[in-house]
Amino acid sequence: MARLAMTKEQKLHKIVHDFELFCQNFVKIVDNDGNLIPFKLNDQQKDFIQNAGRFNFILKPRQLGFTTLSLAYCLWMAVTNPNTNYLIVSYKGESAKDLFEKIKKMNRNLPREKYKDIKIIRNEKKENIFPDIIRDNRDELVFSNGSRIVSTTTGTKDLGRGMTLMYILLSEAAFYDDLEGVLNSVEPSLARSDKAKIVIETTANGFNYAQQLYDKAKKGKSKYKAFFYPFFSSAYEKQFKYDIDQAVTWYKSQNKGKPLSAKDLVPEELQLHKMGCSLRMLMWRRFVLQDKDKNQFYQEYPATDFQAFISTGVSVFDQTKI
Repeated sequence: MARLAMTKEQKLHKIVHDFELFCQNFVKIVDNDGNLIPFKLNDQQKDFIQNAGRFNFILKPRQLGFTTLSLAYCLWMAVTNPNTNYLIVSYKGESAKDLFEKIKKMNRNLPREKYKDIKIIRNEKKENIFPDIIRDNRDELVFSNGSRIVSTTTGTKDLGRGMTLMYILLSEAAFYDDLEGVLNSVEPSLARSDKAKIVIETTANGFNYAQQLYDKAKKGKSKYKAFFYPFFSSAYEKQFKYDIDQAVTWYKSQNKGKPLSAKDLVPEELQLHKMGCSLRMLMWRRFVLQDKDKNQFYQEYPATDFQAFISTGVSVFDQTKI
């Protein structure tokens, strides 16, 4: 028997209730050329969404898109779950301002006008796809469905107290002056719901409380679940395509027009190649390391979680051999 075609309302219902589809169809982000494009989750972002628990710690290289992922997730949850609250925490004012502007831009570009006359079933009631905006200011976004997104910094007194939060994002948490104190403040505010999550996401910053917490999480000795994604992930291949192309051109110009091959690799590069780092990424790595300290590179673009932390701490060991 032929399957009946879905109605427009049924299609929209499916899209609205699936985070990945919601992002692909409704959320816009800015690409490397300044264009607004649909937010399509990369493989690492999909992995996190599929495997995240209630308490999560993401150790990552720079610019892998996990902050953007969390911002989109907060927005999706807020517009689809009435009367819920969300907290975005940054370690300094400029960062808080930048993150909140990103989520407000996502919200401004939701196609409210296009779908204003279409209603879907939500909580056994027919409702508009997107709630209206009641308040949009420097640190608060409030919707007509009663949901609220708040942006703040770690210096805020009594962080999260008095709130019941469905999602808490602690961005670049390894750089907080007192991450332990922040967690003591916000963890009790997490909603008693299977949808509620707290996400710590950060690049490494030496041997501090964040490193201790991540290490415990990795060993299964914490309520937090550890996630690590190396710099040579598939997301980086796409995100840095322009830079990688430039690096490949540079390498060929230094090597009689030939690209890097496996026989050209030094031991450290060979190990990375065995771990999954492509030859294109290795050419980019060589290009970047021309004028960047290796320890700084390891901090921003680690291949392993251990490398991320050891490169940002004080060590007597040869980081390359480690």
